[in-house]
Amino acid sequence: MTFEEIRNKLFSELPSKTQRVEAYLVSNVFVRFNLFIVGDNERLINSLKVEYSECLESIQTIRNGDLIHTKLQEGRSLIDENLYFIDRHVDKINQLVYQSIAL
Repeated sequence: MTFEEIRNKLFSELPSKTQRVEAYLVSNVFVRFNLFIVGDNERLINSLKVEYSECLESIQTIRNGDLIHTKLQEGRSLIDENLYFIDRHVDKINQLVYQSIAL
């Protein structure tokens, strides 16, 4: 599947899976997706790991207000009621370009 196909699949299916849970879908510089779920939701995480093993590189639990949660507030866009998308791919590529210019 292409990046766009995976993104579209996650955008359309994840909202029904994470309905009552605050979650952040993050694309990274390697054009992979990570999912961060706020709070202790081991059952949900286990089911998502099985169902989306080919789409998600990792699924992690974070706490409300911790450093990762705070960083995820920057540049987020709402997919659904409690599901946000962060495109770190663009941020990281820009950072890599600036670092290579500085060298």
